[in-house]
Amino acid sequence: MLPVSDKIAPFVTFVELALAMVAIMRALRVFGHDMENFKRESFSGLNSWMFFAAKDLISLIPIIFISLAFTTGLFIARPQASFGIYYLTSILTILTSFPIGYMISFFCSPHTAQLAATLVVLLLYAVSGNQPTLPEIERLPFPFSYFHIFTYLRFVKGLLYMVEIETRGQTEHIDSALFINGYETESVAYYWYAMIFWCILFRVCAVFLMWQLKPHSLLHRVITLSKILGGKIVQKLKVQQLK
Repeated sequence: MLPVSDKIAPFVTFVELALAMVAIMRALRVFGHDMENFKRESFSGLNSWMFFAAKDLISLIPIIFISLAFTTGLFIARPQASFGIYYLTSILTILTSFPIGYMISFFCSPHTAQLAATLVVLLLYAVSGNQPTLPEIERLPFPFSYFHIFTYLRFVKGLLYMVEIETRGQTEHIDSALFINGYETESVAYYWYAMIFWCILFRVCAVFLMWQLKPHSLLHRVITLSKILGGKIVQKLKVQQLK
């Protein structure tokens, strides 16, 4: 399969970008307006870990239905891999994306959270092995050659690409396409494990950030102090401009 005839790459690129965008945008609503209530209730001893676990477990319901609806709509394009594989990849991608949306909603107001989420998705997408491909990224000078390590979307694209291209292995030469994109079909299991790792890691980071956003926490004090100092600096600059 030559690069010019590779129709799988643009297809899975669209899927990974759409999945991440839909998931993170939906995740912004899980905590969104409840963060102010959480900060107030934390004074009365609200357990941040239990609060996070409850909200995260409830979000499993929309995750299941979003994954099902997305996978069903995806089959309009008639991919050759099985429905089960695509559904499993979709639900794992959305599960991994949700805590990113949580963390964005912790720091951004509902008015700016969607813009921040879009920028985050585009940054993760830019180094996930689309254009440039993974081999091309690895040939970049340090530290740019290591940027792809920090995006889970490279594993989403890799999974989708390899499971889809394997269905064409009997009729087409797929080795060149795999080599150009930096994939090996023997590493499919590693990609599944990597997605599970990111899913757990992002949730650990999200619950830690929520715990640190309590009014008496060190991180909250640092953020508050930074805002005060930043406000004073801006005020001084305005005074100097008026002079």
